[in-house]
Amino acid sequence: MATAIEIPPMAHVLATLEKNQVHFAPTLLEIMWEDVEKVKASLPASYDATARFLALARPIAEACLLHAGYFPPESPVGRPPFPAAAIMLLHVLSTQEACKSYRFLPTYVNSHPTWLRALHLKKAPSDSMLSKFRTKLGEDFFLRFFKALRNLLVAFGLVTEKQAMIIDTAPVVASANLARANGSAKLDEQKLKQLFETLDLSPADPLFPPETGHSKSSPYPRAAKQRFLLLEKLGGFLSRNSALLYLQRHPEVNQLVGFPDGQVPTQPTFTYFEKHVPSLAEWVQPLVGQLVVFFNAQGDYDEDDPIPFFFRHTERRESPG
Repeated sequence: MATAIEIPPMAHVLATLEKNQVHFAPTLLEIMWEDVEKVKASLPASYDATARFLALARPIAEACLLHAGYFPPESPVGRPPFPAAAIMLLHVLSTQEACKSYRFLPTYVNSHPTWLRALHLKKAPSDSMLSKFRTKLGEDFFLRFFKALRNLLVAFGLVTEKQAMIIDTAPVVASANLARANGSAKLDEQKLKQLFETLDLSPADPLFPPETGHSKSSPYPRAAKQRFLLLEKLGGFLSRNSALLYLQRHPEVNQLVGFPDGQVPTQPTFTYFEKHVPSLAEWVQPLVGQLVVFFNAQGDYDEDDPIPFFFRHTERRESPG
């Protein structure tokens, strides 16, 4: 997220939206701009970059909800509901590198009190509540909302165009969660094999400390751990545990990744690995050229809907009776 907080003049915001051919109600846009300015003037010094982003993005998200056709219930039944704007911004947080999955999201956010404060939350909603929210609103709503959100965040200078591409993945991941909620995953092993046979990991080697052979703290080859992390991301698994469980149930995939026969690492293996090596985003950078060539060669690759291509298919579980 952009760290410098300089809200551009309204004329600049309008010009940026016009350039990107984004149409937004002028009155709603003016109210939004004033609200963002008010929030900026009252930001606590204790906020980190993410908390500042969330606080400034909140009034923008509220306007995007209206733009996308969401109107909060006038007389909600039961406990006061979580603010919808906060829930949508949580989906943006879920795309960040440090957050492994939607299931980890509540714990991740609850460990940052200033983020909760910025979102006007006492605690983060549970994974179950987020799932019900996605199911209720549906994929089309998410696409409308995030299309408006990414353009407005760019126009207000809160993210760059490059960072906005990350936000684009939020509705894709959300819709993928909707599609897989009651399904069991399968992988296209042929495509997976093709990728791992053609992908040369060596350009990333200089970013890692030298390997000194297997040890008690690292009994698995580094290349296998790298392939697993790629598989976890490209396969769109709901959690790391589900990806590891998939390897246990499919020894042939475990072998493609490069782990010894019958041996599947546990979560602490990757927690330790990620703590002592560069982030996934850093070590994948030298491999981007190869990945682009690979996916460009696939006739069934749709860059607007990448998740289904990334080896994943779903089988519906039949309900009893």
